[in-house]
Amino acid sequence: MISVGSVVCVAAIAGRFLISKPVDGMWLGYTYHKHDGELVKDEEAGEYLIRLNKDGTYQENSNATSGNWTMSGNVITLKPVTFYDMTPEEHRQRIIKEKGKESKTMEMLLETRMKPILITYSSFADKLIYDEPEASYIYDRMN
Repeated sequence: MISVGSVVCVAAIAGRFLISKPVDGMWLGYTYHKHDGELVKDEEAGEYLIRLNKDGTYQENSNATSGNWTMSGNVITLKPVTFYDMTPEEHRQRIIKEKGKESKTMEMLLETRMKPILITYSSFADKLIYDEPEASYIYDRMN
């Protein structure tokens, strides 16, 4: 005979999968370094914020970008439009106006910062996870 506690536990887990919160809102994240197969939180690296707005726009502070976001399955794609509140073309024009020529450093920054970012949403844990080879960035919901 199945105990009442087991039934309640299974129902709670099933409910968590079926009734997930919308992902829009404010998310607070930290860097986690991969060390001996484990993730170790690095609080000295600081906090990172991502705000996913209901209208499909976002702002984040780790790359200083903002733009549009979409979600397919459990993958969120952040597509940058601006870097430090300016489009790539606005940055180029500002540099040319100030220095008279394009900046290789700015072009390198734009190339790395303006790439789409793929983030995984874990509905069970209610976390956003961005993985890199040497580190992960894990975000908790703030609201």
